[in-house]
Order: sequence, then structure tokens, then C-alpha cells
Amino acid sequence: MIAELNDENLKDTLIDADVNEIITAGNYKKAIIKQSLFNHGISKVLDEIMQYNEYNEFYKIDLSKQENSHLRNKNFDQLLITLRKQGILLVGIHIVFHDENDNIIIDQSIIKELLLKEEAKGINRDIIINPTNEIECSRLVDEDDHLIVLATNIEQLRRGIKNIVF
Repeated sequence: MIAELNDENLKDTLIDADVNEIITAGNYKKAIIKQSLFNHGISKVLDEIMQYNEYNEFYKIDLSKQENSHLRNKNFDQLLITLRKQGILLVGIHIVFHDENDNIIIDQSIIKELLLKEEAKGINRDIIINPTNEIECSRLVDEDDHLIVLATNIEQLRRGIKNIVF
């Protein structure tokens, strides 16, 4: 279930209702305006990234799948460079946690608790878009993680992943 949120105060209610995705479109509008004020033309870049078109489609690479296992135990920069050679742009790493039934945990309060255990390693966020410190840069992805990428289409993504050799 996906819900669009108009009032941030209702976020906990949606989480309690087991909503899988919460979209706050109003925040995106504010961010684009703010970024455009300080960086003229950036809205064109953001528009290009967010548009579903022949050049950019977002995909998630699930590292638990056997066909993606060769991407495990690599850090952000290793993946960034290697994927780029295949025409795939690594946007981020989603650190995923599973419950006892192997379901992905989406409750942010539980994720924060689990990240506290990882925090000893210096990781305090579950989505790393731009690694900001050495610990995030050197963290090796594991079989629970998902890579968020941009590619031209699913066929190109699959072909590119298959062609990767470390």
C-alpha cells in the first residue's frame, strides 16, 4: 500500500496502519524550489531524473537474489564505477532489514533501532545516497541490501548486471 501524505503529523498513523510507502509530494516541491534558488537550472536536472523516459528509469537491484550475488561485499565506490561501465548509475544503497519471517521491515522506528546496532560501525541511516564519511564509503553491501540505480530499461539493466566481473 502506498499513501501520499499531506500532513507530516499523520506519518506515524500511516506507519501504524502498515502503509508500505509514504510519499510526501509537498516536500519535493519545496526542495526543488529551494535548490533552484541557490543553484539556477537544477530543477531541469531534477525533472530529468524524476521523469519516466527513454533515458532514466529507477530500478532496485535486490542483492538477495542469486543472479545478483556477485555484487555483494563491495563498497559504494566499487559498485558505482563498475555499474557505470555498464551504463547503469548507482544512486544509492538501501540497507534492508528482515523480520523473523524474512519480510522486509518497513517500520521506521524498528529500522532506527536496528541501525543503532549498526551505528557502532558508523551507519546511522538506511538509505545512503551520497556516502559522507569513510565508514559509509567503506561499508560492504550484503545479501539484505538493495541497490537503487538508474538505467535506460530493464533489459539493459539485466544485461549490464550479467556482464559485471570484479
